[in-house]
Amino acid sequence: MNKSFWRPFLITAGAIGLLAALAPLIPARENKVFSIKKLDPVKSLTAKPEEVAAAADTLTEKARQLHIASELQPLAPFLQKLQQQGQNPSGNLRVAFFGDSIIEGDLLTGKLRELLQAQYGGHGVGLVGYTFIPRTWGFEESVIETKAIPEVLDSLGNVISSGQASSSRKETRRFNVSGPAWVEYTGVKTPGGASEFRRIRLFYSRATASSTVRVSLDGGEQTTHALTPGEGVQMLDLSPATPVTKIRLTFSPTDPIHVYGVSFDDRSGVYVDNFAVRGFSGMYFNAIPAEFMGAFHRHLDYDLVVLQYGGNVSSPKVRDYSRYKKGMTESIRHIQRALPGVPILVIGVQDRSSKQNGTYQTSPDIPILVQTQSQFAAETGTAFWNLYEAMGGYNSMPGYVNARPSLAAKDYTHFTRAGADKLAQMLHKVLTTGKND
Repeated sequence: MNKSFWRPFLITAGAIGLLAALAPLIPARENKVFSIKKLDPVKSLTAKPEEVAAAADTLTEKARQLHIASELQPLAPFLQKLQQQGQNPSGNLRVAFFGDSIIEGDLLTGKLRELLQAQYGGHGVGLVGYTFIPRTWGFEESVIETKAIPEVLDSLGNVISSGQASSSRKETRRFNVSGPAWVEYTGVKTPGGASEFRRIRLFYSRATASSTVRVSLDGGEQTTHALTPGEGVQMLDLSPATPVTKIRLTFSPTDPIHVYGVSFDDRSGVYVDNFAVRGFSGMYFNAIPAEFMGAFHRHLDYDLVVLQYGGNVSSPKVRDYSRYKKGMTESIRHIQRALPGVPILVIGVQDRSSKQNGTYQTSPDIPILVQTQSQFAAETGTAFWNLYEAMGGYNSMPGYVNARPSLAAKDYTHFTRAGADKLAQMLHKVLTTGKND
């Protein structure tokens, strides 16, 4: 080889050798500012598997002993309003509950809503929907499967034609849509739901002077309502004179307004709006313009914001959640600017198991993540409920999975309907008493 290779190679090798020779001579040092441990370069390069396992066991033991208290004092304004609601049932309270797949399908929030409405009144599920834009076309995604093709051999075992493993690919097809764009809502008698609709409000934006919505109640004749033009969030009251069990909204497919959802509630009582987004970390609320969040607040008048996140950033290999802390702090500050004075409750991540040495145990990062959540809650002045500890703390998830009926799924992460109801009962106590015991 030429000199351009050997010269940098020899310099690097020499530096490593010098460091190895001097490292044992550096004395150990312990003080409150920093510590230096005596380095044995040979031992560090030849660590035995049992030493690695012992280090992991030490980390596990620290995680087992870690205690992080809930901080519920910032909930005081909400608790005071609840007390007033109990004394004067004609009032109205509303909770915006943001979360990931743990609350998808109205898990947890449905039972929580049922418990609060049984105690303080209310009828309806609150705001439902995502952003929809009517249009004349759509996308259809399908999975194309290719079957495996085995090898073909001759009588001597020689390969005549090579085989092919099975495979799959996704294929997206655009298709045209004929007719109007519509959505229909029907009342249900499930706990926490609504069997009938009393007050109905439509939220939208980007309508033009010619934009309309056609409304049919209980399958009756359609009535046409003009929409208010403008870029900001608008609200159209569609409340019927008497309760209905079904409503259909029809829009022009050539009018690309933004439809944000419909609120089903009443003029008194407590309401819990479920905002579930699967896979979301909670770190990017600042992508929602503050004026949009503020506009919804002006129409719906929120009294509490709940943030349930963390599971989608959890990883057994992570030991530093400073980036997550920074992102969540920015999200909380953004919400506080958009909804000034509204208390916020951060729900800590649930216990989550990973397979270690053949058994499911608390993922080593979970206590670290919970501690990080308690830190950014304290630094932003928000309440913090330690769900991990409320469940039972270290290694509590297997007990939920193996319960009868099962309270959690076999992924040792998500809750069943029964498990979500159990969490809702615990959270109901937190929100109505300000206590975690």
